Amino acid sequence: MRITLIALLCCAGWLQAAFESGGVSIDFSLYGPKKVQPAGENLLAHGSFEGAEVTLSGGSGPGQWRGHAHVHGATNVPELASFRQEVLTKSQRRIVSENPAAGQNCAAILTPETLRELFKPLPMISNKISQFVAITPSEQASKYRLSFQTRGRHYQAPILSTLSVFVAMDKKSPETGRYAQTKETAQHRFTLDNEWQTHSIELLVPPGSERLDFTFALYGLGECYLDEIALVAQELSSGIEVRLHPAQELDQLYALGEGLPGSLNFTFQCEGELQRKALQLLVALPPGFTLVDQRDLNPLLDSTTLPDGGTLCRFNLQRFPKVAFKDCYLHHAAAILVKSSHTASDRLYPAQYWLEDGDWQGTKKNFNFQIISAVQAERPKRFRSAAMVGHEFTYTAGGAGNQA
Repeated sequence: MRITLIALLCCAGWLQAAFESGGVSIDFSLYGPKKVQPAGENLLAHGSFEGAEVTLSGGSGPGQWRGHAHVHGATNVPELASFRQEVLTKSQRRIVSENPAAGQNCAAILTPETLRELFKPLPMISNKISQFVAITPSEQASKYRLSFQTRGRHYQAPILSTLSVFVAMDKKSPETGRYAQTKETAQHRFTLDNEWQTHSIELLVPPGSERLDFTFALYGLGECYLDEIALVAQELSSGIEVRLHPAQELDQLYALGEGLPGSLNFTFQCEGELQRKALQLLVALPPGFTLVDQRDLNPLLDSTTLPDGGTLCRFNLQRFPKVAFKDCYLHHAAAILVKSSHTASDRLYPAQYWLEDGDWQGTKKNFNFQIISAVQAERPKRFRSAAMVGHEFTYTAGGAGNQA
């Protein structure tokens, strides 16, 4: 009998952390963007905000910073008209010399907290600077790294308070002369700190893209300072990457309920042209852990006993469509169910996973299991995540459903 289990599937990283199936212990002190210093030519102009000619109110041409504030909501509401004018008047985007990360200057995005008392309930406010960079179209995908430094603070307000970085990838239509996106706009959110912090975002740009449009938007009320913004071309990675969600982005710890199975979800990304002959996912389980079931898209090929008493499981990935290897989306994940005979404790049990395809072997990646006490509660007959409805994992054996 085939049993359908509902997977908690979310595309965005912050939702994955909140809704991960099976249980994950999160130590956010270990979570953060890669701190990478740019190496190579900086394709983004005036990212250090130095020189008397640099301004944040330039035109729409390449290499010029432009900025504006925006009140989100219906434009035909008369009561908001005067408040919009207050936001435009009081919000600021300027170059300052106080405490830059490097050099003499940095950019300041300022949305004062006095706006909180001018309109209630306070609508969403964003204050942003933008710049687009022209790039040479390529027949193949290309890769860039955007790095920047931030500091600042958020004022208390009953609306979203964050720094969001948007990256749009565009191509001009020869028929209309207008730009159209070649990929969905990437959005990354950051929390501001009083001290300077370095962030880095890797961008995989589709073939034919002609420009990248970057926007740094402060949502809510607060102060945001930006400096040392750089865009540097990168080499595409070879082979196919695999990662365990969301443990790879967090603390590499998967918490498994005592006596209960848990779902491990693996996603993939191939930056270059996808080539696979007999692609396999290998998972090395520690002693005391057993495979209960697997998704029908990643059938088990074989399992062997390791010298330490653990189990090495091989799964076939040839059934996955090509689109599954373009971005790390959970609805294209390979999923397995595992269970442990260990009791709850603070002990960590190391495990590994990696990819193989013929004579090629990907990098082995480590994570840890920890057994925690199970919470006794009535299991709902059917549950779907509020974040994403409609994606289900179909497992192969009836036993999995009886134990979940």
